[in-house]
Amino acid sequence: MTDEIYTKMLISGSGVIEQGKKTSSSCESVKISFVAVDEAHCISEWGHDFRPEYRRIKEMIKGIDQNIPVMALTATATPKVQSDIQKNLAMNDAMVFKASFNRPNLFYEVRAKADAMKQVIRYIKENEGKSGIIYCLSRKRVEEIAETLVVNGIKALPYHAGFDANTRSRNQDMFLMEDVDVIVATIAFGMGIDKPDVRFVMHFDIPKSLEGYYQETGRAGRDGGEGRCIAFYDYKDVEKLEKFMHGKPVAEQEVGRHLLDEVVSYAETSVSRRKFLLNYFGESWDEVNGEGANMDDNQVNPKEKVEFVDGMKMLFNVILEVKERFKSKHIVSFLVGNNTSEISTYRHNKSENFGCGKSTDAKDVDGGNTPKLSCKGYSVQGHRDLWSMLKLSERQWVHDFMSLQPARFLSSCTQGSRLL
Repeated sequence: MTDEIYTKMLISGSGVIEQGKKTSSSCESVKISFVAVDEAHCISEWGHDFRPEYRRIKEMIKGIDQNIPVMALTATATPKVQSDIQKNLAMNDAMVFKASFNRPNLFYEVRAKADAMKQVIRYIKENEGKSGIIYCLSRKRVEEIAETLVVNGIKALPYHAGFDANTRSRNQDMFLMEDVDVIVATIAFGMGIDKPDVRFVMHFDIPKSLEGYYQETGRAGRDGGEGRCIAFYDYKDVEKLEKFMHGKPVAEQEVGRHLLDEVVSYAETSVSRRKFLLNYFGESWDEVNGEGANMDDNQVNPKEKVEFVDGMKMLFNVILEVKERFKSKHIVSFLVGNNTSEISTYRHNKSENFGCGKSTDAKDVDGGNTPKLSCKGYSVQGHRDLWSMLKLSERQWVHDFMSLQPARFLSSCTQGSRLL
């Protein structure tokens, strides 16, 4: 037998600052030989769940022993976040072990948020007896949806941080024990939950980041069986999230806007959603022969592509005419001749270009979405800055597009490019 005593010390993220002050003195009589940092993405300001107090972990580790072995763990880190973790924990020379982000048994689908509640009820009734999670952004929405499901004969319960501990524990246990089929929840639900046979995960509201989306959809099909991941998308949800950012520090708004733009791009993309997700996390994947090919809506039902050269010319002209100072809704109103109060205030209704796109349905140029153009490898996207103004960059590219004949321009598009 050995006389050595091994001690485990757990310091939660929320208590890093206060507990960190006591760590050095606590360790004087205890031998600490190893430090593991879980949820390490919280260290990075570019992560989806940045917590400033996590930046104190490095200082705490030094207080224990500058040469102590350190391990950082996370399931949702982009290459940029991975690099930030290593930098902030002084682990630049550490070995990096990465498992694949690919979950080949999951089917990814994004639906328009039209009659979303009816779609949810219909899906659950068509998959009676299967366990599922529905994520919402607000506690009020959680309770409303759970109540609607129950009224429609579906065994469902709500879960959010506003409930007392006993209620949360009871509802969680009833879901795990299959006394109810569906749990409707905010992101407060799911951490540490290992129910292997969750058959569907729905996002009734668009998530704030792809990291959060990936983490939450990852709770489906953990047994390797069926896992359907359905997200409902309406740009109005994005606008609500943008409003929530107002008043926050500029740096935080910038990161939040970047994360949200990636979610919008994912929702609007016409390429394989799996490929998009894996690429976001820095992983290459063969959409033809890779595991999980044809397991998303864009692969099963490819979006129709239409030529929109003239429309893009009109769009670029209008954005430049208003000096890139207005949001997409204003630009669309300008294009289709919708004389809003803001249009009148800035006298844009007096422009000779006002209503130049009347023959185009507003939903075709916006519908809340940023216009995009693809031509033989080019992916062009209007860019929304921190305050959601439509901007243009790569001006030479725009000039070439505006000046060349469409046929000549399209034939010249041979390599990938992106207009922010």
